Amino acid sequence: MLHKVKAIVLRTTRYSETSVIALMYTDLFGMQSYMINGVRKQKAKITAGMLQPLCLVDAEVYHKTQGDIQRLNELRLEPVLNGILSDPSRGVVAMFAAEVLTRAIREEEGQQELFDYLSHHIQLLDIHPQPLFALLQLLLGLSARLGFQPEARGAGGNWLNLTEGRFEAQRDQRSAYARPESADQIAVLLDQRLLNKLEVKRNTLRDMLLLYQLHLPGFKPPKATDMLEELFFMA
Repeated sequence: MLHKVKAIVLRTTRYSETSVIALMYTDLFGMQSYMINGVRKQKAKITAGMLQPLCLVDAEVYHKTQGDIQRLNELRLEPVLNGILSDPSRGVVAMFAAEVLTRAIREEEGQQELFDYLSHHIQLLDIHPQPLFALLQLLLGLSARLGFQPEARGAGGNWLNLTEGRFEAQRDQRSAYARPESADQIAVLLDQRLLNKLEVKRNTLRDMLLLYQLHLPGFKPPKATDMLEELFFMA
């Protein structure tokens, strides 16, 4: 049976000379893999450029409850993310974010609120003058929807306990803590003040990934981490 879905492209894997398997997060069926034929043909209707990480698409898909790989009938970009598709540095951020989503979201069922949140923040990442800032916003909001966003900082809470997800006045020896500059930046993101003055530091991203590792069993940092850091922090 054909279904109309909205989806976020996360990655593609070559299947044959002309076909790929695309991993997508959809509004109706959650995380799904789709066989797409003819992508590498000269006059392909669905091209590799339409399947870049974080592309937002409308698609017609076949869905079977039994089966690891579904089939896709039609696909179009909606909306077209010109920034991600044309700006190489923004494309690296998109690749990084897509890897996080691939490793963090595992449900094979639709969650409309989560899909709408991700779609909104991907479009923000596409146009925001500070793409790393938009990335941090996306990751912190996703942590809330997955159930482990830290609590906002209270009076005297200078240390961010990543294991417990809260700010504390003192450190203990059993928990993992964010670096002070990371704690300050995450505190700003949590209380939504002074956001325009936030300059993302390398260690903030590292500590955000540590938060994910501590709360999602089996989560590994994206392979694109080194590429992103080299691009933005080693200039």
